[in-house]
Amino acid sequence: MPASVKAQSSATESELRKWFSLEKYEELKQFNALDWARLVADRRNIKRAVEGGNLDVANDCWTRIVEAPLAWLGSDTEYIGPTHESNTATVKSLSVKRLRCISAEVSQIEDSQTNARLSSGLEAAIVDQILADYPHSDFHRYAHVMIAADAPPKQIVADFEKWLDQWLSDGAKLPHLDYREGDYLGKARERWIPHRAVQSFDLDLYECITEKAVRGTLRWSLLFPGVDGQPLESQKKKTRDATKFLFSEDTYRALSHLGYELRN
Repeated sequence: MPASVKAQSSATESELRKWFSLEKYEELKQFNALDWARLVADRRNIKRAVEGGNLDVANDCWTRIVEAPLAWLGSDTEYIGPTHESNTATVKSLSVKRLRCISAEVSQIEDSQTNARLSSGLEAAIVDQILADYPHSDFHRYAHVMIAADAPPKQIVADFEKWLDQWLSDGAKLPHLDYREGDYLGKARERWIPHRAVQSFDLDLYECITEKAVRGTLRWSLLFPGVDGQPLESQKKKTRDATKFLFSEDTYRALSHLGYELRN
């Protein structure tokens, strides 16, 4: 059970079986990279909502997951970018939703008073520099810049190359990940699906939202019915490791990049 859960009671088997069954997750076998990215984003955002005290949002999303665990809730578009015919794998249009989310996160950082760059005043600060100093931000992967679209194309390209060179030389904190499809979809087949990483994370979410603990024996009997003894003990570590890896920020970034690269 996650350390953040303040469970007052334990969930019963009948309560869990009302919504949890392994059969509901069978379609994971057909997921592509974009499907995985969206699933991870949905659940990460629900967890973030719980931790931020936005319980109404978390409960609404959780209700939808209970009804259809693998249906996309749409939450990752705020980080990846909207669908637009001009989008490429690395350059995307800025959506209103993303703009609002960035504004909210910058305001949150300002309220926390932990960012040294804000000492000179928020209005004069550079958005990406603020976000780069905030370890919990989900916006590190993209730079947010203004481009004068009415300028001559050659000048735009030349100016952007100059800006990018300077930005990178200043030490922009960009992830260096391996985006090869085989690596991540191979992990899905070999680790995330057989070790039931998504199902395990959903049981964790249930604990966070309901404040009811899913005790060990019941948890593992739901995840791996009929498995016990040493095989189950070995399986527990594999499941914990697979779940932690799948729902990490680095894995989400890699999956989202790969998914949109293949689609575009």
